[in-house]
Amino acid sequence: MAAGLRAASIIVSLRGPDGSQVENREWSASSIDLLAAAAPWRTFRWYRSQRHYSGTYWSTTMRDHVIYESRLELARLLFADFDPSVRRVVAQPFLLKAEVDGAVRKHIPDYLLVTDEGPVVVDVKPLHRLSKPEVAFTFGWTREAVEARGWKYEVWSEQPTAELENVRFLSGYRRDWLFDRGLVDELRGADLNGVSLRRAAASLPGRPEEQVRSAVYHLLDANSTPIDYGRRRLLDYTGLLPHDRWLEICRRTGTPPGTGRRERIARSQLFQRLSGLPAESAPDDLGGLDSAEFRATSLRFTALQTPELVHALHQEALTFLASHHIHDEPMTWQPPATLLAGLSLPGSDPAHVDLPRLHQLVRERQHPVQHAAQVLGTTVEAVRHALDEHPAPAPPLTKSTARATGRIRQQARQAIPAERFTRLYLDEHRSLQQIATLTGFSRRVLTDLAKEYGIPLREGPKDYKRRDTVERAWLIEQYVHRRRTLPDLAREAGMSTANMARWAKTHDVPLRPRGGSSHSQVLRAIDQASRAPSILRPALGGQGASERLSRFAAASAYPSLGAAASGLGLNTFTLVAQINRVERELGGPLLVRAERGRPMTLTPLGKKVLKAIRKMQDNTMP
Repeated sequence: MAAGLRAASIIVSLRGPDGSQVENREWSASSIDLLAAAAPWRTFRWYRSQRHYSGTYWSTTMRDHVIYESRLELARLLFADFDPSVRRVVAQPFLLKAEVDGAVRKHIPDYLLVTDEGPVVVDVKPLHRLSKPEVAFTFGWTREAVEARGWKYEVWSEQPTAELENVRFLSGYRRDWLFDRGLVDELRGADLNGVSLRRAAASLPGRPEEQVRSAVYHLLDANSTPIDYGRRRLLDYTGLLPHDRWLEICRRTGTPPGTGRRERIARSQLFQRLSGLPAESAPDDLGGLDSAEFRATSLRFTALQTPELVHALHQEALTFLASHHIHDEPMTWQPPATLLAGLSLPGSDPAHVDLPRLHQLVRERQHPVQHAAQVLGTTVEAVRHALDEHPAPAPPLTKSTARATGRIRQQARQAIPAERFTRLYLDEHRSLQQIATLTGFSRRVLTDLAKEYGIPLREGPKDYKRRDTVERAWLIEQYVHRRRTLPDLAREAGMSTANMARWAKTHDVPLRPRGGSSHSQVLRAIDQASRAPSILRPALGGQGASERLSRFAAASAYPSLGAAASGLGLNTFTLVAQINRVERELGGPLLVRAERGRPMTLTPLGKKVLKAIRKMQDNTMP
């Protein structure tokens, strides 16, 4: 509770049913039964030039008259009477007093509703007055006092005119004792889903048409809807539209996610559609859903929603219901339009709105709904209803704008739906690179699109021609033993070098580092080794093998390796290293190194190797 409101100071005063006053009771100790039985604390009077139209309304819920002080309060009273979860309505229920910021404050709420979900304290105020500091201050400490008891607090403002007019129209047919129960039961048992009111009246030829028509209106009461709003309002909505799901929906629909406000608007609107409660009643950590600024932003957000975003949010709402084991109800419900065909109902008809022109207008101004209503000569409510039923498509984007706003994925989704992606990638066995070349989208975008569609990407080489499978044994023989290059092998197999490299990775064949021996050198070395004496073949496997053997043969004629290096024009260290390598490869010493007074000589193995080298050199001479 805020520091400015002292909880212990909150007291309540009320009038009993007999008119007696009960004053200064502790707020937290006053039971709901006591408050629900109270008479209005403040009554009204009529006088000349009064600013508000007050009066009484016969409530079906209360089976009695309930007072209201303004037409806006009457509108809230109509909605409360239409709501099947509301069990009791008390107007001007009590006087609340509290010490706030060191001063005693007083306030009389407009209504107390006793509902299936618990008490709801309601204040009614026009939308344009909610931003006034004194109003916001009063509603602020009242909300804290009410919610401290675990009750709900609601600030109610203007609702869509079409919805209000329909509720007001149907309120005249809500008094069940005025209708023949037999007639109502017959209509309940008849198959009237989707038929017009005229056909519904004709379906019971033995009944007067006026009575049938009135009974149908009576059945349009909220108790006849296929949605159990009482159950829905008991759900925990804190898990509705989590942040990661909002980001995913924005990514899939190409919608900028914003910095948080758009997400809160979308969540509060889903809450309103699912629960039937005002959007500002949605659970929100930051608060302020009932502010005029937030409502204005919500109106603009609704106007600019694309069909893709509306569909995605609708699916998210159904998923939320399914997570609470609600599978047999639609997201929202309204009476079939055909039921009222041919009737002259109050209000503007949204069906007469020029939709193409409307979609153009809502993307032109800062306040699109008001601007569109003014240009089209209709009401804001008619525009809102039309946009709810037919959201405006997203405007076409340039390539740079699409990239800047993250809309490339959406364009890819439209150009390559799941069916086409499946055909190209799985049926025709095309690679991602080939699909990228065909469609103009990058492999990165295509990879993400495949994951979104649930299409598993093939592991290993991206060679999508089945006839070009590379066998492991062949690759090892050609690449490892024969030391052929990847480009040469790729040309022979009819694929790219990168594809052959991926096959090598699939078969766990390590790739040679760059800068190795060339293909021709390797082929010459292999050919030479195949024709050389067997004693020399172990030393003919590497690059420069013939040169090392020739230098060994030339150095054997000198008295020492130093003298041989000098005579052959070589570095002594280089010559010694090459002869040492030949000795390792052939399995033993070839030279007895020179010592003081004794020149260098050949070992028995060295004599055999020298003889084989001479023979090989003779065979290779032209």
